Amino acid sequence: MKLAEDKLKRLTKKEQQVKSAKIMAVLKYSANQPKTREAKKAALLQKYEDQRGGFKIGKI
Repeated sequence: MKLAEDKLKRLTKKEQQVKSAKIMAVLKYSANQPKTREAKKAALLQKYEDQRGGFKIGKI
């Protein structure tokens, strides 16, 4: 019986950790607002993207 209680305690601790991790993730990532680009920078990036046929990863 004691083994079952210990297992139940571990399970509840794990559930609490999972819940707190989910809450932390929501708080961290839901607060980020989409960033808007300035018109000049967006036009310049679009020009370079059109010249190269798209950006290569790591070559922006």
